[in-house]
Amino acid sequence: MCLVRTPGRRICYDYDVGDPDLNAATAMLRAHRERLQQEERQLAARTAELAAELTRRSMSVRDAAALVGVSPQRVSQINAAARQPTKITKRVAPAKRRKKSNAA
Repeated sequence: MCLVRTPGRRICYDYDVGDPDLNAATAMLRAHRERLQQEERQLAARTAELAAELTRRSMSVRDAAALVGVSPQRVSQINAAARQPTKITKRVAPAKRRKKSNAA
């Protein structure tokens, strides 16, 4: 299994529980989960695209929701996110905590 932490750098590792059959079974399970997670991300993106397109074409939120198989609230969230400009966030180091004084 490999993780990509930064472009050009990968961390690879293997699990070994001492049983080759169990190692193979758990490796297959992890690979299957990874494929499902990728498909889920693709499905969510496609759902958002279609829901936004349907409402842009003057379809009601409720009708769009029924067609793409999500709740009307989710379609409203998708539409609100589509109207928002893309935010660029900057990571800021957490503030240092002050030590509490034990003054009574």
